[in-house]
Amino acid sequence: MNAINDGPEGDGDAVPSGTQRANRRRRRVGSSLLAFVVLGPATAVSASPPLDTAPSSDGMPGAEFVGQLIGWGKWAGLALCGLVFIYGAATWRGFGSSSAGRAVEGKGYVISGALGAAVIGLVGFVIPMLYDAASG
Repeated sequence: MNAINDGPEGDGDAVPSGTQRANRRRRRVGSSLLAFVVLGPATAVSASPPLDTAPSSDGMPGAEFVGQLIGWGKWAGLALCGLVFIYGAATWRGFGSSSAGRAVEGKGYVISGALGAAVIGLVGFVIPMLYDAASG
């Protein structure tokens, strides 16, 4: 198919096809978006002053309750990981000789429970470490 269509009179005027127009539009939108993503945050970040204060919950209403909710969330997560671990161990052992597929599924549950508990335990260490690394 020709890259250029004849005009309405058939005199060879260059009229881009619908696909070419759509491709040009996509390129314009893509380059505009790229310029915004690259240049937009740079100007906004350079204009704002750096924060020198560390985060603190002093004076925040409900700070103790938020801390208690986080503790409850950790407890619930660890309890759920323990249940997944126990279910996986039972499935792995119970179906070990009769159904290889279920035994492999049980191994996956055991690994998932252990990794979940490790991630929950690391959250209190990793989040402050990432904050400190990012703030300089």
